[in-house]
Amino acid sequence: MQQDDNTSARAAKLLEQVPLPRAPRDIRDRTPTPPRIFSTRPYAPPEQFDVWKARMAPLLDVALPEGRSPTQGFEVEYLTCNMGEVVLSSGHFAAQTFARAPGAPVDIWSLFRVRSGEAWFETGERKIHAEPGAMFLISLDDDFRGRITDYDGLLLNLPRSAFAGVAEQFDRACNTILSGNLIELLADYLDTLETRVVGMSSDELQRAGRATAEMIAACIQPLPDRLQQPRGSIESMLFERARLYIASLYRDSPW
Repeated sequence: MQQDDNTSARAAKLLEQVPLPRAPRDIRDRTPTPPRIFSTRPYAPPEQFDVWKARMAPLLDVALPEGRSPTQGFEVEYLTCNMGEVVLSSGHFAAQTFARAPGAPVDIWSLFRVRSGEAWFETGERKIHAEPGAMFLISLDDDFRGRITDYDGLLLNLPRSAFAGVAEQFDRACNTILSGNLIELLADYLDTLETRVVGMSSDELQRAGRATAEMIAACIQPLPDRLQQPRGSIESMLFERARLYIASLYRDSPW
């Protein structure tokens, strides 16, 4: 763990750190971009929540927890990297409540990996409580609401167009805590992904994004009977392709 922490610290020193933009970003953009660190810290504490609220407005209605004032500040700091078929974000997010903004169809799933803090999500008849170590998937096209404590975690936005072959499986897996050997394998990979993307070229980011998408598609299994499918299934095929490519990335990595 100490080695992983040192690697993360070295990687962070190489990244461009910039104030969190006030303007919303295009969540559908799939142009590979090198990792950067966005933060609300450059703003005065009373401004920080307003910056975050404006940034998230097209997608989420966010609010402060009961009893919390904007004058107390609102620290958000995260690494983000567009890898083409997935967008990786990883960092710290202040406690807040949220609900999906009306009329915001985006054709995207979000995959969460909780490292510290807790998250509660509610959509339809499903409710989940995610504690450290949990991984779960939600659809940004479903109405949902929730809240987080002060929270550290990893988030991947997954465009539906990149996962058309497993869309049914993803929809069935939404709003449940994911578990099993393949999910643990995926968690191990995602926990190191952010340090591996530092220094990659645009072409490498796109290739790594494709491999990551294939690995996610292979590992997310909503029902136990999925594990009993023949080796020729799409999940097995995608997983093997992703495994081989990721192994080559690690072998050639300067880290």
